Amino acid sequence: MADSALATEENLSLLGDDILFITRLPENFSVCRKLIGSNVGSWQQVGQLSSLMKKTDAGYRLREDLVELYGRTYRALVVHSDAHDRRRQKRIDKAVKKDAEVVTSAAKELSSKEFFCLPDAEKAAATLKQGDFHRIAFSFEPRPVYGRGRPSKNGTRRVKGMRYRVLTTINENQAAVGKLRQEAGCFVLLNNVAHEEKDGVDILNIYKEQDGIERNFAFLKDPLVVNDIFLKKPHRIEAMGLIFVLSLLLWRLMERALTLQGWNNTTMGKPTSFMMVSKFMDVSVGVKRKRRFLFNPLSPVQLVYLHALYVSPSVFTTMKASKTGSWVT
Repeated sequence: MADSALATEENLSLLGDDILFITRLPENFSVCRKLIGSNVGSWQQVGQLSSLMKKTDAGYRLREDLVELYGRTYRALVVHSDAHDRRRQKRIDKAVKKDAEVVTSAAKELSSKEFFCLPDAEKAAATLKQGDFHRIAFSFEPRPVYGRGRPSKNGTRRVKGMRYRVLTTINENQAAVGKLRQEAGCFVLLNNVAHEEKDGVDILNIYKEQDGIERNFAFLKDPLVVNDIFLKKPHRIEAMGLIFVLSLLLWRLMERALTLQGWNNTTMGKPTSFMMVSKFMDVSVGVKRKRRFLFNPLSPVQLVYLHALYVSPSVFTTMKASKTGSWVT
């Protein structure tokens, strides 16, 4: 499971056919826009995936297709999220409004000008750029230019020449806006998982689990964790990265289905690792003559947590000599 950075020719070539993957196809790919805009296939209504079933939870529908990318054929899952739809509809409204303002300003400026002949007016109208979501219709108004002096007795005036003005009518391009609104909230999941192994709903569920993975790695990206670490050599950076990943693995392994005492002495079914670690904040270890000792004995709650983690209480005081002669825990 990876984000859209995986969808490059080099990465997909390295994965080949043996490594199964699910990734989000970037929206700037023409094939992505083609898939979203296609009417091939019917939508499968999925509904909400969250077990909490809140009103704010997103509802989903999906349809499947095949797509060829970099000479290989992949399975493509077009997903529509009504939560994404609500956010994007607001952006569409803003974009349509801004486009109307730009087109109206340009049309108003053109209409304020006069031209000596009709071809000049038509040429100027042809150069006016149409909007992304609006179309400008043109008409031309002749305006006579009268000579000096008063009108004749019969009320007529001598026409000295003719000028022409461009009249504009601005209409929203409903086809373009409608297509954009219809495609709002859609994204494409590219994968090479056989339909017999995972159906579309399974693929979507796996993709949605990425949020939990991101929350895990937020732990490693915390400024309090990484800001005070300074490494210059690449191999040291790689080693530190490995230590971080192993630490995260241990951190999450501690979070298993246990019933232990939590905050304010309440019972918790799934305590977090932070909850567990906080229980040992008051543990003070001293060293005397190369022997470790606890200033205060472990509490019953701490013993329960150590037992749940399959860790012996002696972990705080047991030391052994390393091969270099130094002492390590």
